[in-house]
Amino acid sequence: GTGGTQWQIKSVSAGQDFTGGVGTEFILRTGTALVLDPTGSGIPDLTVGTNLTTGKVVPPNHLILIPRADGRGIRAQTTVVIMHR
Repeated sequence: GTGGTQWQIKSVSAGQDFTGGVGTEFILRTGTALVLDPTGSGIPDLTVGTNLTTGKVVPPNHLILIPRADGRGIRAQTTVVIMHR
């Protein structure tokens, strides 16, 4: 099969946020972004099996999961390009 939802490419300007819905996956391809987490629960970095908390730098080329639609995501520090599904 072809798997799940197709990957989409998105550019996020510096100072803007990207928040996902339940089960959103994303990969930071270029630029610098920080974790945005109003819940305090963090977001899982599935590449290395760690939990990223508010203010941490999102590592490039890591698969990150947004577990719930509760405002978790990233805040771009520079213009960033992400792949998401």
